Amino acid sequence: MATNQGVVGSNPASRAISPLITGNSSKPDHWLFSTYLILYKYFNKNRILFTDLDGTLLGGTRQDRDRLTDWLWSQNGQIKLVFATGRSFENIAPLIQAGELPEPDAIIGDVGTSLMLANGDPICPRIHAEIDTLWALPSQLVEQQLAGIQGLVAQHKTGPRRQSFTFTPPIDLQRACQAIEAIGADALVSDNQYFDVLPKGIHKGWAVRRLMDHWQVKPEHAVVAGDTLNDLAMFQVGVPAIVVGNAEPALRQALPSNSPHIFQAQAHGAAGIWQGLSHFGWHQYPQEN
Repeated sequence: MATNQGVVGSNPASRAISPLITGNSSKPDHWLFSTYLILYKYFNKNRILFTDLDGTLLGGTRQDRDRLTDWLWSQNGQIKLVFATGRSFENIAPLIQAGELPEPDAIIGDVGTSLMLANGDPICPRIHAEIDTLWALPSQLVEQQLAGIQGLVAQHKTGPRRQSFTFTPPIDLQRACQAIEAIGADALVSDNQYFDVLPKGIHKGWAVRRLMDHWQVKPEHAVVAGDTLNDLAMFQVGVPAIVVGNAEPALRQALPSNSPHIFQAQAHGAAGIWQGLSHFGWHQYPQEN
């Protein structure tokens, strides 16, 4: 999570280098520098928690969420928090301002089609340019392709690189998906109520990979967490993953059984994330059922 901690802080790596900075050590400079590098690699792993919001970080009780976010703050900036959500920035910002959500280091919004800092600025304009290129043609054809599909209701408060709909079964989703694929875009159905049209190959998993590359984070230093099918792509990135206890059955069915990097939590929402982080060794508190 965001922090203003300086170079010489409270973590062991910072304490190791502080004599080198202040000139108060009797050790040779090369020894101090070598020691710092070793400690830096061990204690400053630049870990990232990528978490969905609705049903995941926002799932469970407020007490569960506060326990998790308070612990993240206590890590002195060694763990980045990234929201990976179907919500747009305009929908997330009021929750942060009201204190319902902590301020993240970044936001993957609009089902992976927007990558932003907490203030709404793009993390990397080049990444958005890639998505814009893929979305240029399909964006003009979506409504025409779906005109004959009964039961889809357009959502208007979404980002500029996707179109989103809600639906209530029964509905011919197979026909709708085929219509979208015909114009070179992807259709994503989740939680048995959302139908998203996305640029080809763009989803939460793609955005997680791009952000990890941008921040040069190794797979073993990241964890993803989610609860619906629009999180499935994150679980296919190959990093440690947490399925919270209230996840939709369709997500569980889509995941491989007995995968060592996927933890099936029993607790719901934020409490499930807490269980998963314990399972993967991020904190030493016992798991709670």
